[in-house]
Amino acid sequence: MLHTDAPLRNQLWLPFTPNAAVEAHAVMEDNGAETSDGQIVLKTKQYVAGPPNKVVYLNGPCDVASGGKGLCCLAIGRPWWALTYSGTPAAGESWGPKDDWKLHSGYPGYIVLAAGPSGLALVVRNVNCTRCTGKLYGALVYSAETATVDNVQAICGLTPVDSTADQLTVYNIHDWNADDNADCRFEWNESTGHWELYQITCPV
Repeated sequence: MLHTDAPLRNQLWLPFTPNAAVEAHAVMEDNGAETSDGQIVLKTKQYVAGPPNKVVYLNGPCDVASGGKGLCCLAIGRPWWALTYSGTPAAGESWGPKDDWKLHSGYPGYIVLAAGPSGLALVVRNVNCTRCTGKLYGALVYSAETATVDNVQAICGLTPVDSTADQLTVYNIHDWNADDNADCRFEWNESTGHWELYQITCPV
């Protein structure tokens, strides 16, 4: 039995076309859709960290040329194999995408079920809401609509930045005051398309 047999039979497959050649089991970001011969075909590209929240697909068991046609999946509730960057994945670990075609250790997005052949892991999508911790970049006053945060770390969901030096704009929906460098927590609101503060350290 091939390592792909059982997940292959049970997966929900979606037709796609990539904007660059992709290996089997590559991690891809949504890039819109097109209609081809009366069928809706997803378009994909290399994953790039950063807001807004991303839709991520895993390529099927075949390499696909740039502009070619293949099958991909979401791996939501049904596990599939994904390329891994380095290291040996272990069951229960969190692995996620990071500016390439593979999953990386310690990044949110997927839960490892088992390590496979070298460079592969059997994973399932972690569909928890996207929540993060960070620190205020500058003091916050109650009248400010938004604030800037850095030192962003994902609690769950996909990481929205590539490094702790990157900054995000978050909405101060509760009209809070806070000091510069205050610890805060925020989450992605799908309905508004904004990051919103839901917890912050009170000012001194």
